[in-house]
Amino acid sequence: MLSRLKQLVLCGTINSLALSPKTSKCAKLEMLALYQNNLRYEEIPVEIGKLKFLKRLYLYRNGLNGTIPSVIGNLSSAIEIDFSENYLIGEIPAELSQIKGLKLLYLFRTSSKNLTELVQLQLFQNSLSDIPQGLRIYMPTFELVDLSNNYLTGRIPPYICRNSNLIWHKSFSNNLYGDIPPSVIYCDSLLQLRLNSNWLRGNFPSDLCKLRNLSALELGPEHIPVV
Repeated sequence: MLSRLKQLVLCGTINSLALSPKTSKCAKLEMLALYQNNLRYEEIPVEIGKLKFLKRLYLYRNGLNGTIPSVIGNLSSAIEIDFSENYLIGEIPAELSQIKGLKLLYLFRTSSKNLTELVQLQLFQNSLSDIPQGLRIYMPTFELVDLSNNYLTGRIPPYICRNSNLIWHKSFSNNLYGDIPPSVIYCDSLLQLRLNSNWLRGNFPSDLCKLRNLSALELGPEHIPVV
């Protein structure tokens, strides 16, 4: 019976994401993996919000459109959510803050506030034009932040590197400009900092040399003098 189903994996096999009434009643479902399917122009169905025991939700590489429904916040048991490599638009719903145990989040934009367990934020290869404001709240927990290959404009905010746990930061291939914030020197664990293919100018913080773990630094093609 579907009511006992705990895992559902459909990869490269379906052309519709519309969940049938029976599927949405899989009360025991813990993993739903519907990825790399031909779902272009489909939207994320609200029925997914009924799967309250769901721990892992993978909907990447489907060509999905529309916004992320607010009922995603009902997935209180979720550990991993992956909506990457789709065509989703709009804001991440504030209801996402109800998922306090979420550790891996592959989304676009966020305005929620209480994801205290989150360690990775992957927002690469989308159409973002603004740096998510929620980053200011989450930064102390992040180990990886990837904002690369978007349309981000403006200055790099000073809080973007104010985190001793940060290991990888990638914001390359955007439209960022201005200086690199001096707060980057507080990233004691930083291994990689990739800011290339932007419009950064000004003086480069020489104290960056104090980051003993830093092994990869990419800034080109723009020129930033060291002071």
